[in-house]
Amino acid sequence: MFLCTTCQFLISLVHSDGRDVVVHAHEDAHCLEELEDGLEGDLQATDPWAIYDGCDSITPVVISGGLGTTDKDMALVDGTEEEPNPFYSTYYIIAHSARDSSGYWMEIFVDDSSHNATAVSVTGPAIAGSADLTYNPTESRWDSYTTGHIAYTTFPLKPPLTYGVAITDSTGTTNHEVVIQGYIEMFANNLSPDGIQVLAESLVFNWIGVEGDYTYEIHLDSTNWHKHNLTETSISYDGSPLVSGTNYDWHVNVIDQYDNVAYSY
Repeated sequence: MFLCTTCQFLISLVHSDGRDVVVHAHEDAHCLEELEDGLEGDLQATDPWAIYDGCDSITPVVISGGLGTTDKDMALVDGTEEEPNPFYSTYYIIAHSARDSSGYWMEIFVDDSSHNATAVSVTGPAIAGSADLTYNPTESRWDSYTTGHIAYTTFPLKPPLTYGVAITDSTGTTNHEVVIQGYIEMFANNLSPDGIQVLAESLVFNWIGVEGDYTYEIHLDSTNWHKHNLTETSISYDGSPLVSGTNYDWHVNVIDQYDNVAYSY
């Protein structure tokens, strides 16, 4: 059993078709790692219930037969009331930096599908006092979008940046920390189509990308059409028919490995 230091959820290691696969207790695809050469990356051995008498003496278990293997003494455990999972939280916190051509800010979200929390507030650099997040029932989470830009500056702060997140519910207030690793200093450029244009039936979006290990998101405003995890700098529109004579805005986001984002409009 291991702890993912990225999101603090417990995971198990199994063997599948010749490679080690980390099976995550959390469903976020960003935390699913396929490891060919043993454990590496943001993983930390953990023994929360002292089952193995500490992590130093854990004996590796080799499982053969791939994902079809059965009858093995291994299971994912969420914890019980008597032996709770010390790393599990009812609330999953997402935090990253954001910027556009005018400034820098933080975007913080707290997943709360059951709306258990009654208040969520954030403290940290460039926040005077605290900033209250607002619950978004459509997304089932608390977010900083409806609150407005938090920790807004016209210049980048020196990373890493640590923010405190206080979540209040019927059990009281719990305090959490999130760390912003940095900013993206580059934008997608030369977005096309640009300005007011009369478009033919085929609509293709193009832009000039950035160098490095980045992906792109594209959003067509006033519609539900968007694409994520793009590596190319051109994509054809494949959404619902657009309304003739209507103006539509679109934008491209540059995303790094920490989900920090740079907006281009």
